[in-house]
Amino acid sequence: MKILIPVDGSRLSQDAVEFVAGRSTLVGASPEISLVNAQWPLSSQAERIVGRAATRAIYRERAEQIARPALALLTRAGMKAELKVAIGSAAEAIARAADASGADLIVMGSHGRTELKRVLLGSVAYGVLARTRVPVLLLRGKPVPKREPLRVAITVDGSRLGLEAVKFALRHPEMFGAQPKFALVHVAADFVMPFAGDMMGATATLFTPDQIESLREAAFEAAFAPARKLMRRAQVPFSEVRLTGVAGDQIAAYARRHADLLLIGSHGYGALRAAVLGSVALRVAARGNTPLLIVRPRR
Repeated sequence: MKILIPVDGSRLSQDAVEFVAGRSTLVGASPEISLVNAQWPLSSQAERIVGRAATRAIYRERAEQIARPALALLTRAGMKAELKVAIGSAAEAIARAADASGADLIVMGSHGRTELKRVLLGSVAYGVLARTRVPVLLLRGKPVPKREPLRVAITVDGSRLGLEAVKFALRHPEMFGAQPKFALVHVAADFVMPFAGDMMGATATLFTPDQIESLREAAFEAAFAPARKLMRRAQVPFSEVRLTGVAGDQIAAYARRHADLLLIGSHGYGALRAAVLGSVALRVAARGNTPLLIVRPRR
């Protein structure tokens, strides 16, 4: 597996390196690890003064200084890594490096700000997600245990997008160790709206309890059926978890208690568009602390 880890000397980037160094179960026996340091370019005037070769040497020296602790940590863990320098804004440079290297996975730390703060302050992690189709593993504070089996939750909704996370898990079984406990998770809308006012102020029943139960069962079946078919075809044991309410909130709450790792498909919208459209993946990231693997549709 080819793994790309952005490094900038921060605690978040060091957390990502420690995660990879300490969890061989999730990265495979011989991972190809690339550390990427993104730097703003020097001004064209400064580059003309010092020369192109000297400019590249400056970038490299900065990157090596920043990456030195990460490289040492990986070496102690018996892992080899190469250092790459990417020039430009962090999100664009990291995404470009991931695409160019053919990475299978990007591992990053994330503050997990609320949706509004993310729009105002910006986030490198979400900027990367919007610019690349390489899966992104966001570390949110809750460590993935080294013990086995891992409890892996995969969100599904019956759509092609929802199946991307299932397909990723089946393509990369080595990530989850021996006999992981997979749970397919779906959150149905809350159909409990028993009364509505008419023009005269009276109330009338919209749904009976039986109708509500029937609507929920239909929603669950539509969500689980395609994923269930894939899992059974691959002969991978799994359970089904049925929740009701606001999808992002319920998924985050479930994962906090019952999952070591959460997989979710996402369109990968930019922060502003996601805030307007209400991305479930971003809502989960903002409210949860479980390591979150976000998978975008393949071209």
